[in-house]
Amino acid sequence: MSLHLRRIGLRSTRVGQIFLVEAAIETWQWSQIRLAHLDETGEVHAGIYACSPKGAGFRPRFQFLKLESR
Repeated sequence: MSLHLRRIGLRSTRVGQIFLVEAAIETWQWSQIRLAHLDETGEVHAGIYACSPKGAGFRPRFQFLKLESR
């Protein structure tokens, strides 16, 4: 089994009812991966989620989480 460790950054920015989700791998050059519009205003819950498209056995490791309010 080959193990490839990479640093991946994710960030989400909310402007009104629009959410912009961006990712950066190793180089820290951000690329848009999702743009979402929420119909309802109010409280939003977010968290970390990881899965593997290749089945059981994937073990992600999260080393840093920073939440900011602007």
